[in-house]
Amino acid sequence: MPVKHAIRTVLAISAALAMVACGQSGADSQTGEDTVQNDRPNGIADASVDGAIVDAGGQGSDDAARGTNPGAQAMILGAADAPVTLVEYASVTCPHCAAYHGFIFPILKEHYIEPGLVRFEFRDFPTAPPQLSYLGSSIARCAAAQNGLPAYFDMVGTLFEHQQDWVSQDYETHLSSYVEQADLTEPELLECINSDPVFEAINENVRKGMEEDGIQGTPAFVLAGDRLSGYNTATYEGYFEKIDAALTAAGATPPQGLPPLPDIAIPGHDHDH
Repeated sequence: MPVKHAIRTVLAISAALAMVACGQSGADSQTGEDTVQNDRPNGIADASVDGAIVDAGGQGSDDAARGTNPGAQAMILGAADAPVTLVEYASVTCPHCAAYHGFIFPILKEHYIEPGLVRFEFRDFPTAPPQLSYLGSSIARCAAAQNGLPAYFDMVGTLFEHQQDWVSQDYETHLSSYVEQADLTEPELLECINSDPVFEAINENVRKGMEEDGIQGTPAFVLAGDRLSGYNTATYEGYFEKIDAALTAAGATPPQGLPPLPDIAIPGHDHDH
């Protein structure tokens, strides 16, 4: 597949930048997070994604500095006037992040994001293996650059769903397939990757996570400006209660009749890259 050449180029660029953003990491089954060592130097119209809302408006000075490139914008689902904002720091190679998006995020999307109660922002935060993590995030952002913000969330969903396939020695074949399914050609991918805004956006998310929010593992959440804690990070017991409390404090009514929490299975794969 011709896209494989672009994948190799992206991986080479990612290898040089990934270690600037974060150190080596590993899965921590006790906390339900992939941990990251803190040793680093340093108007798009609304659109629908599976019934949710993509809102790229009003992203602030960081996005203004990067221009109107959708691949460099903050990645947000939900109404701009939602009473509560929830930020997730996540890595597309993190098994615990994949489990969250497979089991918990659908509940959040259906009962909180789609009804306009929660504005959700996804912030790339690469973990091991760092080159593949940067590569996956870059491809998702390049999909957005060519096809709009919904393409970003579509690609992130694909990367999480098929994480055990592509976080492997055969990453080129799988990622090439995902890129082609997203109608992203090799020249488009190379042009996007060779520009600064995409990597700057990812590195800015890492900077915010480490310096502003004290993030050391993924998935991690910031709710209404404060690091979310006090819930079981393996089963997510108490997670939605924390969000409900924030909604109540904001004068909003939490949703009723949430489904029971599912039994969460953590995918496993080889991190030797």
